[in-house]
Amino acid sequence: MYTVFRPQIIIFAAFFGFSCSLFSESEFNDERVNFLYQDRNRFAEVHYPGGVEENEMVPLVIAFHGAGDSGPNFRDGTGLNRLADQFGFIMAYPSATGFNWAEGCNCIRPDLDGVDDVGFAEALVDHLAATGRVDTERVFAIGYSQGGVFTHHLACLKSDIFAGVAMYAGPMGRVVSKNCDPKEPVNVLLAHGTDDKVLPFTGVEDGLGTLLSAVESTRKWAQFNGCFTNLKTQPVDFLSEKLIIHTAQFCEDDVRVQLIEWSGGSHSWPRREIRIEERMIAFFGLSD
Repeated sequence: MYTVFRPQIIIFAAFFGFSCSLFSESEFNDERVNFLYQDRNRFAEVHYPGGVEENEMVPLVIAFHGAGDSGPNFRDGTGLNRLADQFGFIMAYPSATGFNWAEGCNCIRPDLDGVDDVGFAEALVDHLAATGRVDTERVFAIGYSQGGVFTHHLACLKSDIFAGVAMYAGPMGRVVSKNCDPKEPVNVLLAHGTDDKVLPFTGVEDGLGTLLSAVESTRKWAQFNGCFTNLKTQPVDFLSEKLIIHTAQFCEDDVRVQLIEWSGGSHSWPRREIRIEERMIAFFGLSD
C-alpha cells in the first residue's frame, strides 16, 4: 500500500484566542472546534481572519493533512493562515481519526472501520456555517498527499457543498474514479511533482488502492465536468523551476480543471519552491 508514515513533530497550538465575537480586529483569532460524529470525538483547528466587518459573510477553506499527520501540524507548515488574514477567509484544519482519511477505496483501515470522513467534512461545514459568518456559496477544500486522495472522494460526493478543490501530490483513486458522479460542476486544481517518490506522478498500481496518474486524474475531472479530455499544455518558467500547466478545454458552466506539473518536484509541500498555497487560493478566486 502506498501509505507512508514519516516522522512528524506534532505541534498543538498553545493559545486559542476565543471570545464571544468570532471576528475581531486581532490578527489572530483561533479556536479548536470539537463535536461528536459517529460517536467519535472529532476536532478541527479554525483560524478566523482579523479586521473583517461584523456582518460580512466570508469564504471557508478546509485543509486535509497527509497520512500520519494532524490538523495542527499541517496548519503550521502551509502558510495558509497568512493568506486568510490577507484576503479575509476562514481556514479550518481537521484531523483524521487515525493515520489516514477514509478515501473511498475500501482498502484502508478507516474505510474498513466504517469511518465517514465525507460526512464529517459536511458536518464541519454546517457547524461553522451555524455562526452565520460563512458564505456557503464559497466553500473550498485543499488536500495534501493522502488528504488529497480523500479530497477527490469528497468532491465526487459533495460538489453541491464545495465550489472548488485543490490537491497537491494527491491523485485520484481508481475505485473512486469509477464511482464518481458529482451533482454539480466543481472547479478542480491538481499539482504534482514529477520526482515524487511517495505517490508518483505516474500513479500507483496496488489493487483496490490503485491511484491514477496526475494526468489521468485531471482527465477524469475534465470528463466529470463536461470538458474535452484532451488537455491544453502550456510550459511556464517559475523561479528557475519548470512548471507545465495542463488545462481542460470547453468545460460546461465555465468550470475550470487544471493540473500544475512541477518538473523535478518532490512530495513535500512546496511552500517556498512554487508557493503552492498562493496558487490554490488564486485558483479559488480568493485573492482577487
